[in-house]
This record gives sequence, C-alpha cells and structure tokens, in this order.
Amino acid sequence: MNADAERRLRRRLPGRANGRNRHRPAAESLAPAPRPYWFAGRARAADELPSVPRGFIFDVEGTLVDTVLATLQCWSETLAELGHQVSVADLHPYSGMDARRMLRRLLNRHDPKMLDHIVALADERYRLRYLPHIRPFQGLRRLFAAVKDADGRIALAATCDKDALAHYRSIIAADELIDHACCADDLRREKAGADVVGLAARRLRLPPAQIAMVGDTPYDAQAARAAGLCPIGLQSGHYSRSDLLDGGCVAVFFDLQALADKLQERPAEPPGDFKSHIAAAADSR
Repeated sequence: MNADAERRLRRRLPGRANGRNRHRPAAESLAPAPRPYWFAGRARAADELPSVPRGFIFDVEGTLVDTVLATLQCWSETLAELGHQVSVADLHPYSGMDARRMLRRLLNRHDPKMLDHIVALADERYRLRYLPHIRPFQGLRRLFAAVKDADGRIALAATCDKDALAHYRSIIAADELIDHACCADDLRREKAGADVVGLAARRLRLPPAQIAMVGDTPYDAQAARAAGLCPIGLQSGHYSRSDLLDGGCVAVFFDLQALADKLQERPAEPPGDFKSHIAAAADSR
C-alpha cells in the first residue's frame, strides 16, 4: 500500500487509529452548543420596549449611580482582612445579591452574628472610603424628564440605608422629578417578608402590570418579577446582555442614555397593560 492510500484509509478508521481524533469524544456525546439569545425566537430586539409603562421603579446602586466596581473592591478588601482572598472578578457574579446570601455562598458560613459583623465591616469601609467618590451616571436627568414628559411616575428602590440613599439623592439632584423613594430602613415598618421593590410599587399606586423596574443585575429582574413588575435591564452593572435576558429582563439597554433615547423616540400611548405585551412576546418564542 502506497503512502497516499494509507493516509486515505486512516482517515476512514475510527478515532483510535486516527491520531487527530484520538482524544475526541463520540459525536453523539457532544452537547449541542446553545443558540445565541438573539436566535432563540425572540419577537423583538433586546433594546426595544413593547410599550411605555406608566410607572418606573429604579434601582439606585449600579443603575443610577456608579457603585459596582467600588462595592466589589470594598468587599474584596474586607474579606482579605478576614483572611479570605476573593478577587473582584470572583465577586462580580454576586453583584446585586443580598450581602448575607452572598457571604453564605462564598464562605459557607451560616452564623447570623458573624455574617452581620462582616456586613457591618464592609458597610463602614464603603461609607468612609468609597461613598464620597460615587458619581451619578450620565443621562439620568434626561431619562427622568422623558418619563415625566410621558406623564409617568418615578420611584426609587434602594437596598442601602437611609443615610446612603440621602447621599445618592443629593448627587442625583433630581428630587423634583421623583415621586417616591424607598430604602432598606423603610422595611422595618412593613410586614414580614416585604421587600423594597414591592414597597416602591405599592407607593406608586398603579397596577403592577403598568410598572417597569429598571435595574443593572439579574437579581433586580428576579425581584421585579416576584412583585409582578416588568424588568428592564441596564448593562451599567457590567453584566452581559444575555445574562440580563436570562435573568428575566424583557428589554436590555446599554445605559441610562440609551433608555432615554428609546423613551423620547416613542409617541405617547394611552395607558395599557404593559405585561400583556410581555406575555405575547414570551408566547412567540
């Protein structure tokens, strides 16, 4: 057998005899690659709104003010002082998650007193070293003005305490455009199990189906859906568009300015059921 014939034969033999395929699994054992999100039968582009909601609830940290990298760095430093080396990159998948829940997953510790102590250390470090340097994102005031021009209502839903929220509101400088603001301290007067997103929705006094929540993490989207609201994602929290869509967002925008552009280009619509559009889009997938 000449060399050319031998090469042709080796190409037809199973992988054991073919050196190039020796370490490849059988074709049937390979899991199919997931289709990109934009190919999964979505009814519209990710940066398109089905209709304009009558009410908007905005997460604050990471959505209206640029806090994400500062917060992650603060957590990394705090944990390092306690003997746990966790990088900012390792922490980012937990950005937006409840702090105690994050610590239980990272450290596999469940003692409430210990977790409270770590959270208190991180809060103090953030307040002293990082909070004074936080700035709002560009486009915030234009977005709020676009909501009000459409006769919409605005509420803030912050998971921080009232002092931090007061500082954020001072640098946002748009109090005349904000109808309501809620923070973690407000939950102490609410019934057990209440969350700040649900509280903000109740204060807007609108049907949940006509309220959208704008956040920067998949956890914001989950909280919005739990309250019966429609989640809109921003990539200002450094999550990818697919992460936010997979987390439950019905639309994703790069930043506040992109969302403001979208609201300003749409004509005013009569009040309707925002969620009905979402259900129709989901049914078409």
